Amino acid sequence: MPGTPHHPHPTRGRFTSRLATISPWVWVLAVLAIALAFQVPATATVLFVLVTVVGAVATAGSKRIQEWFERKPDLSLGAVCDGEIITSIESGIPQPWPFELEAVVANEVARVREDADNRDRLARSPGPFALYHASALAIRPSAETHDRARETFDEKIETYAGELHQWLTDYRAAADARTRTFELCLGVTSARRGAYAEDASLVIQLPEGVEVVEDWPTLAPPPEPPVHIPPRPRDPSEIARPSYGDLGVRPRARIAPSIAVPDVSLWRTHPDGRRVERALGNIHHDATVEFDEPLPLRVPGPGRHTLAWTLRTKNGRRHRSGRLELIVPGNVERPPFKRLKGILEFPDVPLVADGDGVEQVTTARTVDPPTTPPPPETRSLEARLQSSRARDDWFELGLADGDEDVERELFDVTDWSEMFDSGAVDEPAT
Repeated sequence: MPGTPHHPHPTRGRFTSRLATISPWVWVLAVLAIALAFQVPATATVLFVLVTVVGAVATAGSKRIQEWFERKPDLSLGAVCDGEIITSIESGIPQPWPFELEAVVANEVARVREDADNRDRLARSPGPFALYHASALAIRPSAETHDRARETFDEKIETYAGELHQWLTDYRAAADARTRTFELCLGVTSARRGAYAEDASLVIQLPEGVEVVEDWPTLAPPPEPPVHIPPRPRDPSEIARPSYGDLGVRPRARIAPSIAVPDVSLWRTHPDGRRVERALGNIHHDATVEFDEPLPLRVPGPGRHTLAWTLRTKNGRRHRSGRLELIVPGNVERPPFKRLKGILEFPDVPLVADGDGVEQVTTARTVDPPTTPPPPETRSLEARLQSSRARDDWFELGLADGDEDVERELFDVTDWSEMFDSGAVDEPAT
């Protein structure tokens, strides 16, 4: 009918597309078979075959030439640092500060013993019962009672020494692991002259010793040192009160949701642990795509570690490849800590503790501790006292090379008469 649009037959279109997918060499073989079957002259057969071959070669060559001049995706990988893409990443974590494990344990045990000796000496010495908040009728504990209490406390000290030794060992391992850990914030850059990248994916080859980790190392605080509580005087006038410590009554548990949301990573690690992959999707040219999930890696030790990467695209015949370099500086000679206070004030590992259901964290240090004591001040009495206090705080870190007691005595010797003569300190009235 006039005015009715003509639509091609769908079956005919599918048949034509199927014929187009048949290789030209199949047509050549078909023509040869027909020529032999119907006894076609050899000259005509040869000419037809030559024309078909030349046409096939020309078609294939034109496609290759077109693909050669077509724009290809031009992708590169790097780490995002302050808005820039870099390929060499140096660890910004300070190297673990050294410490002498046995010296730290010995000093802490000596401090606990000294405190216990002072408490025990005060409890055994004759004195007014007012110190014990007891009446005049109170009965002092015997020497045997004090001895038994002290023997029991000495066993607690030995237990504490073992626990502290184990904690310091774990602390050293965690500090070393933290220094070798990288959290790579990666990004892919598509060049301005490159083509639109379709269905891009990233593959990173990990060298031997480099592994993917789940989180950063943390550690619980060190064990609490025991405190010696000497036996107290017994007051016969006090009436013993019954103890209802454990009647089986337990507080009501707080109802909280127990369904945990799974944390699914976009990074896929190969079962052999030597390859990490991630799908990126489509990437426009002249664009930079920053990954929303960092890649945590841990290298085996100080030095340079090279990662090989490959970026694959659906519309690119050749994959882009390159390398990332992870650098961990080597250790340098520094005076070690000999006291626990130095480790706790300048920790190399975040110390995490749960208190009343609230997570309390002591962050790891970002600066180095002072390796020399502060200089003395003699301008005024107030400045002198502040300087002495700062000096004592530095000695408590345990960074002194020689005998701490001798160095403290040398610092505490002050020619007060010279200060009085100079007018820096007012001479006390007699």
